[in-house]
Amino acid sequence: MATQNGWNNKISTGSAITLNCGTNALNISSDASAGAVNLATGAAPKVVTLGSTNAASSLDLQYGTADFSLASATGNVMVALDSGEVTEPLQPAFSAYLPSADLNQTGTGTAYDLGTVTALREIFDQNADFNVNGTFTAPVTGKYQLNTTALATGPTTGSAIVHEIKTSNRTYAYAFYRAAGSSNLTGTNSVLADMDAGDTAFVRIITYGDSADTVDIAGTANSVTSFSGCLVC
Repeated sequence: MATQNGWNNKISTGSAITLNCGTNALNISSDASAGAVNLATGAAPKVVTLGSTNAASSLDLQYGTADFSLASATGNVMVALDSGEVTEPLQPAFSAYLPSADLNQTGTGTAYDLGTVTALREIFDQNADFNVNGTFTAPVTGKYQLNTTALATGPTTGSAIVHEIKTSNRTYAYAFYRAAGSSNLTGTNSVLADMDAGDTAFVRIITYGDSADTVDIAGTANSVTSFSGCLVC
């Protein structure tokens, strides 16, 4: 046991090391020299605790123009630039669209599920939680922003389109009604949905008012019919 500058420390191979400074400041590498400070970087598993939840404890992380990153064994979880922009490369997020039209799918109230006739085409699928058959599977429990739009073409007397986002917990429906006519029907829906880990979400489109299922669901590279979403919190 040695006492030096108010520090009590015990250092030996394989033993715990305790540094207590009472009410005095504890400074590590606080000089003006450039250098690396490594903490718990060894190859063996480490359990690292930084900071305290006791009383008025606070934690202030600072960085300069070389930016900041938080990484896991999978990769960067968060990257923050010194200018303030923050990205989360592993955060679940997807966007996909119908690349070509699915013909004669609805019109008399027949349900059409996006992605089950023609596979959707992904623009991106961060974290690989989306299936091109139109199903998104929540990897963790949380609140998910889900968005969809669809263009229904070819109605003769169609008067309504119902756009549903169906999750394991509930269905979120948006309906657009009009006077019977032959012009196209456009449906959109957007919701902040609660999802549990393993829950799924997909899009169902239904049009009404025609005497037969003559209504097509339009699909082009311009994403006129699409499904997207991300984990918010």
